[in-house]
Amino acid sequence: MPAQLDQPTWDFLVQCLRSRWEPAALDAARSEATRPELDWPGLLEHVGPVGVGPLLYDAVRGRDLVPAPVEEALLWIYQQTAIQNAYVGMGLAEALDSLAAAGLPVIVLKGAALGEELYGNAALRPMTDVDLLFRADDVLAAVAQLEALGYGRVHDEPHPGLTLAYENEITLRRPGVVPVTLEIHWYLLDAPYYQERLATDWFWQTARELTLAGRPAQVLSPEANLLYLSAHLVLHHKGVGLRWFYDIATLVALSGALIDWDMLLEKAGAFHLVTPVQRVLAELAGEWAVPIPEAQLAEALALPVSPVEQRVVSWLTAPERPVAQRFWADLAGLPGWRARVPFALAHLFPSRNYMRQRYALDSDWLVPLAYPYRWVLGLRELLTSQAQSSKPPSS
Repeated sequence: MPAQLDQPTWDFLVQCLRSRWEPAALDAARSEATRPELDWPGLLEHVGPVGVGPLLYDAVRGRDLVPAPVEEALLWIYQQTAIQNAYVGMGLAEALDSLAAAGLPVIVLKGAALGEELYGNAALRPMTDVDLLFRADDVLAAVAQLEALGYGRVHDEPHPGLTLAYENEITLRRPGVVPVTLEIHWYLLDAPYYQERLATDWFWQTARELTLAGRPAQVLSPEANLLYLSAHLVLHHKGVGLRWFYDIATLVALSGALIDWDMLLEKAGAFHLVTPVQRVLAELAGEWAVPIPEAQLAEALALPVSPVEQRVVSWLTAPERPVAQRFWADLAGLPGWRARVPFALAHLFPSRNYMRQRYALDSDWLVPLAYPYRWVLGLRELLTSQAQSSKPPSS
C-alpha cells in the first residue's frame, strides 16, 4: 500500500481497479465507499501522478460510487489524458507509416500497445512516450527515418556510437503543441548483464500483429510481455509503480488462459529473470487476487534463483545507486576484459565535445581539468552513499 493512502482508501482503489476483470469487486468498492474515514482528496492527489486516474474514472463513472466533485475531477484527468494520448497516437501512426515504408520492422512496447490491447481505449492508459523495439542492425536507419519526420536526439553521447554499443535506447523528441517522445530500443533492459543474456530473437519470433493507432503493428506475446513488464518494473523501477503493476495484473487476468506458463517459466530461468517474475506473481496473487493457476504459481515461486542473478538483482535494485556504483555494476556485467576495457575507457574519458556540453565549459583548456573533476564527483557520491547506508537507523 502506498504511504500516501490510508488502508480504507487503498482498499477502495484496488477494488475499483480489480473490477476490470472481476465485476463483483464493484460491490466491495461500494461497501468501502460508505466508510466515513475514506480520504477522497488524498485519493485524487494519488491517482493522477501514478497514472491510474483515467482507469479509476472508467470504473466509477455513472455508478454513484464517488461524490460528484470527485467524479468530475476524475473526468478532467481522463479528458486531459485523452488529449495527450491523441497527439501521441498521431505521432505513433506517422512513425509506423514511415518505418513501414522504409521496410524497418518494429515492435511497439508498453503503454502504446497496452492502452488499446488491454483497456480497449487508448485514453485510459497515460503515455509520456512511445517505446519502440528494433533489431540492432536497424537502429541507425530507424533513427534517420524518424529524424526526417522532425525528431531529434535528446541526449548527447560521450563518444559517437557508445550508446548503440553499451546502452539499450536512444530518446528522440519532436517539439509541438504536445511534444512527442519516442524511445528507440534494441535491447529490452539497460543492464549490460542482461543485454548479453536476453535472447532478443525469441521476443521477435513470438511477437504478434495488432492494430494500433489505426495501423498494423507488432506487439509482444503474452508470455514475452509478462516477462518483460515484470523485469522492467522490478529492475528499472525497484517494484514501485502502480500504473506498471496494474498493466501486468490486467494482462494476466485477461490473458491468463492464453499464457503458456511452461514457456514463461522456462524463459525466466534461461534469462535469469526468476526474481522479477516471482515478486510480481506473488503480489498479483496476494494483494490483487488475480486468478493465476495454482500449480503454475507454485512452480514459479519454487524456481531456484542462481547466485549470479541474486547478485545482479541486488545491484540493480539497491536503494541508492551512485554513478560510480552503476559504472562498476555495468562493467562487471560485461563478458570478459575484451569488452570491459573499451567500456571503461569510453566512460572515463568522454569526448571533448561531450565534456564541454556536459559541464558547460566555455574554453577548451578547461576540458583536461574536467576529467578528474568528473571522477572525484562520482567517487564522492559513492562514498557519501556508503556512509549514509552504514548509519544506524534512527529511533
